[in-house]
Amino acid sequence: MKLILSLLLTLATTYSTFAQEVASPSGNIQVKLHLDDGKPTYNVIFNGKTIIADSHLGLKLDKAPDFISNFNIKDVKYSQFSEKWQPVWGEESEIDNTYNEMFVSLYQKDNKRSLNLRFRVYDDGVGFRYEFPEQDSLIYFTVSDECTEFALTADHRAWWISG
Repeated sequence: MKLILSLLLTLATTYSTFAQEVASPSGNIQVKLHLDDGKPTYNVIFNGKTIIADSHLGLKLDKAPDFISNFNIKDVKYSQFSEKWQPVWGEESEIDNTYNEMFVSLYQKDNKRSLNLRFRVYDDGVGFRYEFPEQDSLIYFTVSDECTEFALTADHRAWWISG
């Protein structure tokens, strides 16, 4: 019995380090997330070619332990969304807002803190964000540095909204 419990515990721990994956509705873009020694690491594949190689995610906090390493994957949820809407102005008369989503809940056992990652994969791109769930061990904080990496594999074309 102890052997079976030990095996199940080992499998559960190992499973949390395997890549979690979400693809665009057409399947032409895939995002994979895994833990690299406890560091959240993602990559992006477009039409079978890696366009963002393994890149770490994380945030440094002022006067608090960082959200960079020592994570376990607590939960992963997948969802889909689709709607069409008409903008008030712009080049398009209708916007297609269709994506597949992967929500990953991360946990730092030593700090008893959680951090969520939300990836949305569209047929024409990828978006992600950090989310801070309400928790007793993190009430007030200041993000001092964003350590998000983008290890582009070539001189790819990118679009963004400057801020």
